[in-house]
Amino acid sequence: MSHHKLVWLLPAFLEMAVIYYLSSQSALPALPSLLDWDKLQHATAYGALAGLIRFGLIRGYDVSHGRASLLGLAGAALYGLTDEAHQGFVPGRRLDIRDWIADVVGAIIVVLAFQLGKHLSSIGKDKQDVRI
Repeated sequence: MSHHKLVWLLPAFLEMAVIYYLSSQSALPALPSLLDWDKLQHATAYGALAGLIRFGLIRGYDVSHGRASLLGLAGAALYGLTDEAHQGFVPGRRLDIRDWIADVVGAIIVVLAFQLGKHLSSIGKDKQDVRI
């Protein structure tokens, strides 16, 4: 495997490192509770991870958009599961299946948005330019 291909996955690896660092903290600063910020943070972080994995696979490994979306979703979901297990060993933290569900929901939203965007952009390319 060529090392230059791995460069395209570097943003995903960096996102994973940030998630790991944050989940290793015994306590995180609390945000105002107008919304369930914790679940929104989970969805955002793992949605970003799914998108970054998808991007790296498309650009670095010439994987199809559909397959890259599935792999991005699977990668984010699996990493979320391992991260929740890891939190079970961090003092002051606990394994919470609802956090993992928020991770997966965020990843699903992002890959569906990318797939919808790809589909909509291909519709415009399929039409012929007709001028009167």
